Amino acid sequence: MFGPDYDKDPHAVYDDLRDLWGPVAPVLLEPDVPAWLVLGYNEVLRITRNPWPFTHDSRHWRDLREGRVPEQSATLAAVAHQPNVLCADGPEHERLRKPITDALRQLDQGTTARLVRHQARQLIAKFAASGRAEAVEEYARPLPALVFNRLFGLPEERGWDLAAALAGGRGGPGAGAGSPELTRYLADLVERRRAEPGEDLASWLLAHSSGLTHDELLRTLTLLVTLGAEPTADLLASTIHAMLTDQDSEPNAATTRLVIDDAIDQVLWTEPPVQNCPGRFPTQNVRVGNVDIKAGDAVVLGFAAANTNFIRSLDGSDHDHLEMAGKRAHLAWGAGPHRCPASALARVIAKAGVEALLHRLGDVHLANPEAEPRWRPSPFARGLAELPIVFDPAAVDRTGLPVPDQAHADQAKDRPGRWRLLDRLRRGQ
Repeated sequence: MFGPDYDKDPHAVYDDLRDLWGPVAPVLLEPDVPAWLVLGYNEVLRITRNPWPFTHDSRHWRDLREGRVPEQSATLAAVAHQPNVLCADGPEHERLRKPITDALRQLDQGTTARLVRHQARQLIAKFAASGRAEAVEEYARPLPALVFNRLFGLPEERGWDLAAALAGGRGGPGAGAGSPELTRYLADLVERRRAEPGEDLASWLLAHSSGLTHDELLRTLTLLVTLGAEPTADLLASTIHAMLTDQDSEPNAATTRLVIDDAIDQVLWTEPPVQNCPGRFPTQNVRVGNVDIKAGDAVVLGFAAANTNFIRSLDGSDHDHLEMAGKRAHLAWGAGPHRCPASALARVIAKAGVEALLHRLGDVHLANPEAEPRWRPSPFARGLAELPIVFDPAAVDRTGLPVPDQAHADQAKDRPGRWRLLDRLRRGQ
């Protein structure tokens, strides 16, 4: 599950594995790091909803205990045991998870969407006059970090500190957690919120009746931003790409938001930000599908592979069958006790972020529409490495945009082939 062929088309690899092995297949996550990949929808659902006898504690990983995992392994970095909610099971997991779910539940989606649009305007203003942008680095990547910063109640300028802290942690779930810049940012956040609590995520976590210790609070905040902001950035970029690639969509203005919802669901089915979730280790021998897995083996849940397995089980790829089954029956957020608690927040950020970009830029296209998308190499995460876009600066809606610091660039030339969805989205706002 590495190399250019896998990075370009992981679903082809999943199909080959499924043909050879069925719903569970032996794989290499990287050279000399073996694991079992669960490809079947029902099998993934079974493990996520009824975790026993699987644990999230990688200290049960036999290859690690016996010294066969390289110290610099990316898999080890993704699953290394920490005393946090991600690695906990049973009652301890419930205790650590409840403050997160309770705090996130206090967020108002309408207020959050307005915050996303405000931060989006700040980003768009930086490239509005140039007629082009690299939408991953200049928009999708920083936007969730800027939003999380404001949800923590910190001044806008601190958002760039958070964005910079997360920039080095790409490649797997929680990969940015060890950044010293992130540690400093969160330590400062906790100090500020203890001194002056407010109506924000950090204050709600601090005040929660579970009484998180200082270290538990820092670890919780670390996971919230690394497993919240980073996959959300990938979801945002992939949805923009899906919208700009689908030239056949022509809804009326009243349904444009539903079109964005559909595009988000399409991405969550086919290119979920966490395509494979590592870190399940059986504490006893167990049979999954048609495979006997030994205690201590590494097991990876193939969310993307399971999704396509589900779609194909419904009479091929029949759209009507998928509609009846439920567009959101995908496993992109996981399922069961460890289902992503920030899924609703991620969707709000992605939807408002796509909407703001298309509305503001109006006449926007992929800069290289014939080029194959380039993805960051990872067996776990699925995110675009780049997304160059072009647009007509004269068509940009600058209402409420801050004035950029740099001089306006020359206006881009008129471009044919305007996508009517974008024009209607712009007029319908």
